[in-house]
Amino acid sequence: MKRLYFSGRYYKSLASKRKTVTIRLSTNLKPGDVVEIYAGKRFIGRAKIVRVERRKVGELDTEVLKQENMESLGELIEALIDHYGPTMADPDSEVTVIRFERL
Repeated sequence: MKRLYFSGRYYKSLASKRKTVTIRLSTNLKPGDVVEIYAGKRFIGRAKIVRVERRKVGELDTEVLKQENMESLGELIEALIDHYGPTMADPDSEVTVIRFERL
């Protein structure tokens, strides 16, 4: 089974099902895939991939923020910079938005 790994800092928002999207540089996941979700080394549960789309950082909107469980675009960009480096500050940087639904 495929897996999605998250930093342990996302444990609470994943466990409470508030976080329903992840942003990655790339992925081999596609809609309909069922994945196991881990935060840190803790198993959270399973999820079904609902949608996978390429977007520019500057195109990320309030819907993505809400599903990421973030308060602002600045907070989201800081998280992306932490994970992927300073190029994520460029609004033209491309990312993959993966939406999932917990099972």
